[in-house]
This record gives sequence, C-alpha cells and structure tokens, in this order.
Amino acid sequence: MSVASEKAYRMLRDRIFSGDYAPGARLKERQLCADLEVSRTPVREALRRLESEGLVQIEPRRGGVVSHIDAEEAEEIFALGAVIESFAAKMAAQKATAAGVAALDDVIAAMAAVLERGDDTSRADYMKLDGELHSRIVAMADSRRLSSALQQVVGVPVLVQAFNRYTPEHLRQSFDQHRALVDAIRERDGEWAESAMRYHILSGRTVMLSNLAGD
Repeated sequence: MSVASEKAYRMLRDRIFSGDYAPGARLKERQLCADLEVSRTPVREALRRLESEGLVQIEPRRGGVVSHIDAEEAEEIFALGAVIESFAAKMAAQKATAAGVAALDDVIAAMAAVLERGDDTSRADYMKLDGELHSRIVAMADSRRLSSALQQVVGVPVLVQAFNRYTPEHLRQSFDQHRALVDAIRERDGEWAESAMRYHILSGRTVMLSNLAGD
C-alpha cells in the first residue's frame, strides 16, 4: 500500500472510530478526496481495506457506506460475546502471570489518562485501548479456538457503533468495569472474572440497544 493509501486509510478509520463518519453515512469518493487531500486511487484502496475489516460496505454505483448494525443483530452479537468473553476472562484468570497482569495494568493506566484528558479524541483513543485490553485477556486465556470463535462473533463494527453512542459517563462506567475485571484476574479468581466480564458486556449492550430504540 502506498504512503497516500495508508494516509487515507488511517484518516478514514480514525474518523469512523471518532464518530465523524457515523454508521450508515455515505462515503463519496470525490468528497473524500477533497477532505483527505489525496487522489481517487488511494481513497479506493483505503475503502477496500476498510471493507475487508467490516467497517465499510461498498455498494455498486453508490460508493462506500459506514457499516451499520441494527437492534436485532446487536442483540445477538452481544449475547454471544457475553458467553465467549466471559469464558475467556475465567480462563485468563486461571492462567494469569505477573507479566500478563502488569500488561493489563498498563492498559488501565492509559485508559485513565485518556479519560482525564477528556478532549475530542478521547472516545476514539479509549475505544482502541478497550480493544487492546480485551485482546490481551483473550491472549491470556491461551486458546486458539476461543480466539477464533470471538473473532467470528464480535467484530470492530459493533464496537465502533457502540462507542459512538457512549457519553462521558458511560465511558467512566466502562472504565470502572474494566478495572474490576483486571482486579479479578490479578486475584486469579475465575468466577469473579467471568462475572465481571459478563456484566461489562451486557452493560454495553444496554447502552447500545437503548440508543438504537431511540433512533
């Protein structure tokens, strides 16, 4: 991928993460070229890459559309995610190492700094750290099948759509839930970690579905 294509990809991805391009928004090539100050080829390559990640849907003669998840699909994704990620948290707690817990603490500290900053990029940065924390927990569970199952069920688009609906208070609640989850893993308490993860996932579902109902 060329430097221009990489630039277009990162800028588009960041704007989708931040909510500047909301779910369902049209991404017209000509307008994107002007906004990103690149030619059409890099924009097209960036859109194809975002399509492969599930963030964008390319429609014939319409260009790109930011992926949108409806209430029924969101309900199913969160329900399945709660089962899989809760089990992952339990396994992670049982297999936790000092180094692994220290890495989770580093992510928690970065999350706290982002929330303290509280600027226009905080939500997007927090979402990236949220993904990193969950990925580290799944990695600690040390199960290839578990990781594969989670990737098939919970993708980036649902996280983007959920976080774009989070208020600062929702982000603070999410942070507190993450901190409790890491505490459970630190104590090697599988049942606590499983319960903490399930509560966290289902809290996110409540926020997203309540907002979808109001749309």
